[in-house]
Amino acid sequence: RKLMGSEISVGHTVSPDEMGKYADYYGERFDYFTLKDVLNVSNLFDAAATAKSGSEVNPQVSLEKAAPVLKYCEENNIPIFGGAFIFEGRATREFFRENFSTYGYTVSREVLQQRLENLIKNTFEALRTEYPNLKICGYEVCRNLFDADFPYLRGRDWSGEYDDWYEIYVNDESIYDAYTFARKYAPEGTKLYYSECNEYFPLKTMAVYKFVSDLQARGLIDGIGLEASLNTAYPYIDEYRTAVEVFSYTGLDIKLTRFQATVGENQQLYADIISICRDLSKYISGVNFNYTGTDLKDDGSGKPDIAAINEKKEAKKEEYSEETRKELMEKAIGLHTDLK
Repeated sequence: RKLMGSEISVGHTVSPDEMGKYADYYGERFDYFTLKDVLNVSNLFDAAATAKSGSEVNPQVSLEKAAPVLKYCEENNIPIFGGAFIFEGRATREFFRENFSTYGYTVSREVLQQRLENLIKNTFEALRTEYPNLKICGYEVCRNLFDADFPYLRGRDWSGEYDDWYEIYVNDESIYDAYTFARKYAPEGTKLYYSECNEYFPLKTMAVYKFVSDLQARGLIDGIGLEASLNTAYPYIDEYRTAVEVFSYTGLDIKLTRFQATVGENQQLYADIISICRDLSKYISGVNFNYTGTDLKDDGSGKPDIAAINEKKEAKKEEYSEETRKELMEKAIGLHTDLK
């Protein structure tokens, strides 16, 4: 908090199974919690209850998996950052099938659209009724819709990625529907975000920039989530700074939603990222750390156990040659200059 400055909130990713041991540890040190996957559609959707209801278009939701975190946050006045309704283009299989059954035929676009609207409506209604005093500082409506390493929406290229929503909608309108419904049903004042991983690949930076700009032009989005999963080998710090600066030119709020780094012997990476955040604090409202409780030392120091972290993570292989990377970087900087 001290290093980030007063203008930037500091959060932490939290899963329900950590609440018993680490809840107070996190609660004393962080301004908000990001829920780890338990508010994704696959964990929200209650297939059994929906099947019993007999409705073909009104999926039932359950907050049971998220309950330990939601209850703690409500009782301790800690805001949450939630999501996502469409995550990597997929959801549990039953959501796309007739009668919400595992082996039913695929539903029509019209039915899926109604299911999406009611899913979002029912989720926000459940949060509102079951946790009336819970604060929501932001909500990822969609997350990681692009191929992990390339500037294409999943299921639109040769990479082998698959997108259930696209297959049924036969276009990208499910994305815009999700934001339209979220804007309609989210609690008043809730900021809506789009989050993406590997956001620093130059071509992907440009693709995501254009995508969020379209959402912004439609009045459907308030912020961008940058996952900021980094390591000391790549990206170079100037490349990451350029990516963040490009996104800042949208004027949208920016959060680093899952910041983690393979530190190794180079802890300068943390200092560099914090420096970027402070320099761009006009646009960056929050930085969320993504370590788990088992990554933290139990000696009370509160410092990440670097040995444990490095044991779990491998340095990311370079996707591009040095020459290709320089060429892509020049294109990204060119876009940055044009925007400026």
